[in-house]
Amino acid sequence: MDILNLSLAWWVWGVAGLILLFLELLDGSLVLLGLGIAAITVGVLEHFYDIKFVFQLLLWASLSVLYVIFWKYYIQSKKDTITNSYIGKEGIVIEDIDPINGGKVEFIMPVIGSRFWNAIADKPIKKGSKVKIVEVIQQVLKVEEVGE
Repeated sequence: MDILNLSLAWWVWGVAGLILLFLELLDGSLVLLGLGIAAITVGVLEHFYDIKFVFQLLLWASLSVLYVIFWKYYIQSKKDTITNSYIGKEGIVIEDIDPINGGKVEFIMPVIGSRFWNAIADKPIKKGSKVKIVEVIQQVLKVEEVGE
């Protein structure tokens, strides 16, 4: 019995894909999302066409690479669009900001889901000063004093 001439049942790919998608919920890296969608795609194609096992694996590997690259690019472009839309928003310093330890800023309207943010700046900024966002760095906002 030659394993390379066998064909994996379509539902096996579907189940594997769903498991990978579930694991993606726990991971969040988008890699498992690409692998899961590729597995489901191979399962759908196998349901309609009789594809040999070796070609199923090659198809899954190829689609996985394409989907992972697509999702990384797509999500990154959306993330950049969302974060860049907050550049220039103004807030008030509620805890002195120094270049080494940072500080805290409050915004009247929530910025990316929160009114209170940890902030950093190139120069020290005193509590009560008005600042604007110049960059979003993961979970920290880089700000500068308004009027500089």
